[in-house]
Amino acid sequence: MAKQGGTFSAEEVRYLKRLPAVANVTRSRITYAESFKRESLKRYLAGESPVKLFREAGLDPALIGYKRIERSFSRWKERARQLGTRLDDERESADMERASAALFAVPDDSGETDEPNRPTPPDEPTDRG
Repeated sequence: MAKQGGTFSAEEVRYLKRLPAVANVTRSRITYAESFKRESLKRYLAGESPVKLFREAGLDPALIGYKRIERSFSRWKERARQLGTRLDDERESADMERASAALFAVPDDSGETDEPNRPTPPDEPTDRG
């Protein structure tokens, strides 16, 4: 199980490295295989749960972290938009954003990488209003 601010143990790193969905992993970062990203985004747009897709790939949210899953899909959708992919072909953009937010009932912390979930230090403001 991921702990200590989202870092992985040596045993967890070894496990994750064996998964086809993982291109690379360190104690604090995961890089997912392009094929996993494409297939997951396609299935998500068809209505499947991101958590279900990660679990099927051996990436249990208890190990990976729900926030890491949420941020991954957010980045993948944004990248697809930048490349000119019409994501609203399968789901209206506003509906997709609402659905994405509803799928992950966890506090928001900004970040654009697969870095570990870290609690907000007490002296930093949060957007959890």
